[in-house]
Amino acid sequence: MPLSRIPAIFRIILSVLCLGLLLLASPAAAAQNQPAPAPKDALEGTWDVSGWEPGLKTTAEPSYTGQVQLHKRGDGYAFDGIIDGGEYFGVGLYDPEAKTLSLAFQGPSGEDAGLAVFKVKGDTLEGHWLYQTDEEGQIGTEVWHRTAAGK
Repeated sequence: MPLSRIPAIFRIILSVLCLGLLLLASPAAAAQNQPAPAPKDALEGTWDVSGWEPGLKTTAEPSYTGQVQLHKRGDGYAFDGIIDGGEYFGVGLYDPEAKTLSLAFQGPSGEDAGLAVFKVKGDTLEGHWLYQTDEEGQIGTEVWHRTAAGK
């Protein structure tokens, strides 16, 4: 049937429907229909590090400082950063019931791999670490504070 023989009201309705379909298919409409991004993980972000070598109390000046980035990776975490002038990285697991973060780490020398376990206290992580190669098993202490930019 030629378009001229379709009553005017049906042509208007057809035009409005076509326009509606075009708008629904537009990128802006597609963006509106996307799910909201997942909320940022509570532990992800940038953390300032203060650390004390084995045998030192946290009331003393830190033996070293640094900054690390903690990233959610699947069910676990990955971190990397500069601590005491060297590049450290590793992976870890968070136990929500115990509110502890355990990290296996590797440092710049290759001899400084170890384990750190932190208690999560809001924007502060307090914990202890030891090196795999330390025959005496001496334990050091670290405190991580989330940076304002890392929230």
